[in-house]
Amino acid sequence: MINLLDRICGMHKYSTSPNKAIYAELRSVDDFVVEEILRDGTIVSIENPKLRHSGYPGLFTHFVLVKRNVDTFVAIHILSRKLNTPRNLFFLSGLKDKEAITAQKACVFSVSPKQLEGLNLPDNIKIFSPIRELRRVSIGDHWGNRFTIRLWYVRGYIENIINDVIGTPILNFYGYQRFGLWKPINHIVGKMLLQGLYEEALMIFLKEINPLFRNRKVFLDLLEDGKYLDALKLLPRHKFWFERWILKEFIHRRGVSRIFSRMPSSLLRLMIEAYQSFLFNLILSNVEDYPQKLPLIGYKLDLTTIDESSRHVFKEILDSEEISLEIFRKHSFKLRIARGGFRRCTIQIRDFLCEKKEDNYVIRFSLPKGSFATIILRELTKENILWLLLGRKRSQYGDITKLYHDMRNYYRSLLSKYYVSEYLRNFAT
Repeated sequence: MINLLDRICGMHKYSTSPNKAIYAELRSVDDFVVEEILRDGTIVSIENPKLRHSGYPGLFTHFVLVKRNVDTFVAIHILSRKLNTPRNLFFLSGLKDKEAITAQKACVFSVSPKQLEGLNLPDNIKIFSPIRELRRVSIGDHWGNRFTIRLWYVRGYIENIINDVIGTPILNFYGYQRFGLWKPINHIVGKMLLQGLYEEALMIFLKEINPLFRNRKVFLDLLEDGKYLDALKLLPRHKFWFERWILKEFIHRRGVSRIFSRMPSSLLRLMIEAYQSFLFNLILSNVEDYPQKLPLIGYKLDLTTIDESSRHVFKEILDSEEISLEIFRKHSFKLRIARGGFRRCTIQIRDFLCEKKEDNYVIRFSLPKGSFATIILRELTKENILWLLLGRKRSQYGDITKLYHDMRNYYRSLLSKYYVSEYLRNFAT
């Protein structure tokens, strides 16, 4: 049986037997560690966060960014503010999980290593090994990521299901992080933006604020009354970065088209690519014979180039979503973000290790860039995946039973408001 969160994200199929699963829990963000693997195989490790110099110094300062339970955008925002340097002068090869300990290579232009070393940062953000380099870090520069995950209270035959997962090509779904675990609406907002519903999209992004936000009801009442300044005052300064940006734009009454033209590229890309990811997940859930790669739906897609066995799935999904390829071709979009591309249909796990401890299991494996560890955990736990992921909030909430039921009710409300069967409804009608 497919759980509510999987339905929201367009995942309707498993790679391994649906009847084989374990029960397991995470107890904190410390149980989930992500370390970037560079193209030469070097691991940017938590234990030894050092970079090797290329021998060609320049105006870019490369460094290792280690963070704990911090969103990547928030971490860069904090660095930007501390250094008084625009965010667009920071570069990463990829985003990393928020609710985890992560280590990755990053760089900034025209900031010296001494300036980075002298920063007074929060305890959950650290910088190591700043060095001058000639070239900047670019999106996709790394090979992939190594994941180390500690599983507690394991019930079931973990060795059996691990053997299945290791020996089976795993469907390369986009994971929950692409859509938002606590607020899985990025793809919903993305479709609205593509349909030209800019004000509605921004308002939905505000109204579907994280259900764990303690002032949520008051916040929603203020939005309803158009009291955007009061709503802004309720949001913590170092969280809800995109929500705060949208509210400030509404406060200044710049007009929808003006707001859209000023929208940060990172926010626009996040939403549009989330919708493309949702469509890809739907396609992967419905295709029977998997080629090596399938295209992402975008304005560059030519349906005639797709093999006939897959073409009808693309057409059926486009029809069910009531969209055409032309809606992705918007000249107002920055960075030509809606082109599409290609993505591998399946992935094979590398370097899988499983070690039994006294009262837990530690698993470690590597995946190529763009693939998600949560998809591997989903194969291990099946319907129990939500309970597993919510466990990272245990130190904050203690017993997560209420949290689990609250999130399920929230997911049901999203499915009821924004979906028709497994598809998003047409917001333009």
